[in-house]
Amino acid sequence: MSRLNLRKLPRISYYEPEEPSFDEYLFCHECRDYVYEYCSIHGPLLVVPDAKAPLKSPLPAHVPRAALTVPSVFLHIAPSSIPGLAKECFACPIEPGAGIGVFSSLTLPAGVRFGPYRGKITKDIDSVYCWQIYDKNNKPAHVVDAADDGRSNWMRYVNCSRHWSEQNLLAYQYKGQLYYRSDDSKIYDFT
Repeated sequence: MSRLNLRKLPRISYYEPEEPSFDEYLFCHECRDYVYEYCSIHGPLLVVPDAKAPLKSPLPAHVPRAALTVPSVFLHIAPSSIPGLAKECFACPIEPGAGIGVFSSLTLPAGVRFGPYRGKITKDIDSVYCWQIYDKNNKPAHVVDAADDGRSNWMRYVNCSRHWSEQNLLAYQYKGQLYYRSDDSKIYDFT
């Protein structure tokens, strides 16, 4: 063989791609296993995007932008009946309780994804609306603070359940952002 013919041979690469970070895996509720991007057996999560907040709102000025981003087909925001320390409430006077909650008019199946959680990226935890985000080495990277309702979305109004039996949403980190996923078909509100 001449040297000219050797140069025409395809190059072989022995490069091994890096294993994706844990941040790039999802948990399949049905398989009880972590999968890359989506489960090949049960399919991808059903993604519900935020509603587009209009530039000029037809609602009064005291209604925050975050409340306008709720997917209004089957979710709505209202005062929560959860007792405890009150957060802020734009629709009602401050009363003891969780403040505002997110409620569903439909029973959601498992695997419905909401998000990402929006807010100001910071290093400090300054409010009750913060979520810690971790880097690829599982070290704290930053905090997403949704205290400013002008820079956040409706997910800031999702309250924690009082007991594990009431939990119907799971928070999880995926590709550096925080999402909520419906856990199963419990009829409880998102309060």
